[in-house]
Amino acid sequence: MLQTQIALQMLLNAIARRPARPAATHVAAATTASRPPATKESKMPSEFDFLDKHYDKTDIPEVAAQSARERFGNYPVARTSTVIYGIDWETLVDSIIKAVDNYSYGAIFNTSAFAYLGQYNGAPQWNIVLTGLKYVNATIKVVGSTPTYTIEDYDNGTIVVNAQVSGNNPPMLGDIVHLQAAIGNYIGTVQLKN
Repeated sequence: MLQTQIALQMLLNAIARRPARPAATHVAAATTASRPPATKESKMPSEFDFLDKHYDKTDIPEVAAQSARERFGNYPVARTSTVIYGIDWETLVDSIIKAVDNYSYGAIFNTSAFAYLGQYNGAPQWNIVLTGLKYVNATIKVVGSTPTYTIEDYDNGTIVVNAQVSGNNPPMLGDIVHLQAAIGNYIGTVQLKN
């Protein structure tokens, strides 16, 4: 287990990250693990809003692939789009919260996820490693003015989630600001349907 954590930590250090967006407020993760209802009245941001954009409740790779493809419309400068699928939302969120709690309070939960504190631009940042996930990873290549998409499906994958730190004694989970696929068992290329 220690060798796996060291290897994953070395992998994390090698992964280039995007700059974190500043958060307007920090919210402790322990308040709720449920997905907020999607309504126009919902003004309070959740620390899981960013994660929600990288999640699809489906068990079908082609549906997750379409979600990954559609994300490029909102983020035209993005080169990759990762979407986690085949897991219940509450289970996914719960594993993140348990990983942070295990770091802050000692190993009190049995979970395949783990968290550690790092720094990004001089500020503390959570690095949360989630294992055993299904995900699709889409990449875009533009030739002339025509975009082409390649979407690959992975099983038993590792996803690295970066989040802001809220509080300091103990450090709590703040807003999730970045997500990146690390490794996984390659299943194959997913073809999008027109």
